[in-house]
Amino acid sequence: MTVSSTREQLVFSMDVTRDNLDAAIHTLASIVTKPAFKDWEVKDLLPRVRLDLAHLQESPHIQVIEGVHAAAFRHALGHSLYTPDFMVGRHSPAMLAEFWSQHCTAERMSIVGVGMSHAQLVEYVTKQFKAAAGEQANAEKGKFFGGEQRTLTFSALAHVALVTEGASHGNAKAVIALALLQKILGSGPQLKYGATAAALPSAMAKVTSGPFTATALNVNYSDSGLFGFYVAGQAADMASLIQSALGEFRAIAKSGVSEAQVKTAKQQLKAAVQMETEGSMETALSLGIQALHNGEVVSTEEALKAIDGITASDVSLTAKSVINGKPAMAAVGNLSNTPHLDQLL
Repeated sequence: MTVSSTREQLVFSMDVTRDNLDAAIHTLASIVTKPAFKDWEVKDLLPRVRLDLAHLQESPHIQVIEGVHAAAFRHALGHSLYTPDFMVGRHSPAMLAEFWSQHCTAERMSIVGVGMSHAQLVEYVTKQFKAAAGEQANAEKGKFFGGEQRTLTFSALAHVALVTEGASHGNAKAVIALALLQKILGSGPQLKYGATAAALPSAMAKVTSGPFTATALNVNYSDSGLFGFYVAGQAADMASLIQSALGEFRAIAKSGVSEAQVKTAKQQLKAAVQMETEGSMETALSLGIQALHNGEVVSTEEALKAIDGITASDVSLTAKSVINGKPAMAAVGNLSNTPHLDQLL
């Protein structure tokens, strides 16, 4: 069993053989519906919490993503995935139990099985899962505010993320359009160890001979989203790298994208969707999030059909709307040559 968390989900996953399915689901149900937070177990986790925080301090690429969420949303989605330093050692079993009773209720759960029939899953869930209805905490909506957060560190590099409000899960057309735009701008090599000729890194390569990395950012949540870019490079190159990236975004907002660009992006996005179904855990996570946020599950065939249904005009209109939105920016590292947000607009 593994447990992971995002800004919106707490995910319990198990990978078991079919002859152990009954015992595994019983164990999972017990953990999820009747959790026990022992004082000594909470204390035993302190070294792991400190290790996670130490890793965060040595990972500017994670810091900048945490920072841009804080700048963009302030509250709700702006809360960090990491506990603040002043709370280390202060969490009690009572606090965890209260949080669980408010947030981990039956109405907020989805259960997905891969490699088993739907009837079998329903039978197990009906028999073993008795999650409490509970009094749900008032869900705080993710509202985009915009802003800037800068963190100076002793480094030769700078890391910058600049975004505007993207698409929420409920706007399927915009989600697909921005996913295609991300592919056009660049989301890393499509093949392992491969190079990329996407718009964003190609434009940046013209303004510096130094090392850098750049990718388009596209994150979707139930109430909002983020779309923009992340770039890391030598401190002296950051002003030109950021301006180059903004130039690409502004050009797309003004002139749109071509049919050829969208055709290539569709091939890349459809390949990514189909490769996601090759792993059972990845498939289960995707199905669970869909069920949780949309109340229904879209098949791979339906997803591919929806991608084919998006036109270059759809992508261009969505791009113009999103790119011209209110911005948020985070920067970490040697920021001696990194412009402030108001200097970029």
